[in-house]
Amino acid sequence: LGMLFLEALRERHPRIPILAVDLDAQRATVQLAQDRFGARFLPADVRLSATLDSLALEEARAVVLLTRDDLVNLEVAWRIAERHPSLRVIAHVADLGMRRMVDRVEHGSGVSIFNSHRTAARKLYQDHLAEHFKQTDPADVVVLAGFGRFGQTILEYLHAAAGSEIGHAVIVDTAGERQARLFRAQVPGTEAIPLSVLERNLDDPQSWTELEAVIAEHLVDDPVEPVFVIGTDDDQLNLRSAIALRALHPESRIFVRCTYESAFTTQIASTMRLELLAVEGMLRQALAERQKEWLTPPAD
Repeated sequence: LGMLFLEALRERHPRIPILAVDLDAQRATVQLAQDRFGARFLPADVRLSATLDSLALEEARAVVLLTRDDLVNLEVAWRIAERHPSLRVIAHVADLGMRRMVDRVEHGSGVSIFNSHRTAARKLYQDHLAEHFKQTDPADVVVLAGFGRFGQTILEYLHAAAGSEIGHAVIVDTAGERQARLFRAQVPGTEAIPLSVLERNLDDPQSWTELEAVIAEHLVDDPVEPVFVIGTDDDQLNLRSAIALRALHPESRIFVRCTYESAFTTQIASTMRLELLAVEGMLRQALAERQKEWLTPPAD
């Protein structure tokens, strides 16, 4: 994530000074940040007051917390915001439950919180799904194969941005019931989403047979093609599942999550008429757009 953030930053601000702070001076990304992006490096622990005192934050345009520990990011972000209320402070939170909890206290804190999956989900909706939902009548059946962080964020964003456009959502995931309960408990208003859950492995052909029965049940009155979002953390499984679904649904829109686009995945997608969701690419573009908001100096 740090490298994606720096890449997006350098595209927009090629000469802005960057200071990277990390405890591990031997981390491979440290050398990359210095060589590729011209960042200066300080080996230090951002949790320590002495480190914060040494950073001359009164001269900074922004501080971005991107450690792998959500609590560290939030605690340090809040401390900096209290010390420097006019400074833009940005913190990443990876855990969706934590991100949703922070929604309640973010306003007025002086800290901007972001989640990479939520950022990518917004990009997916704006670039691919918004126009589709506007053009389809009646409301769509959306199938989410994989209901981890990516799938949950997609459904959360769809509910917020196009709730009336979703007639029914179907989750296919080996831990789908538990994930659905957590989702409903953490996201207010989602109890209104008509939802079916299949606790099945995507590698099992029986999963698709049972899924077809569920889809048929909810399309009996309005025979519109369902929309599929294949979003597990396993790129190979996603591609195999999408190919199996294409044989069953020749006309449906099938979105396939992958880490990044390659010549091979692009060729497969073109041949099978699949729509790739390259998370790194979407996140890089989305970060560039958010950085415009985060780093633009306030008007006098």
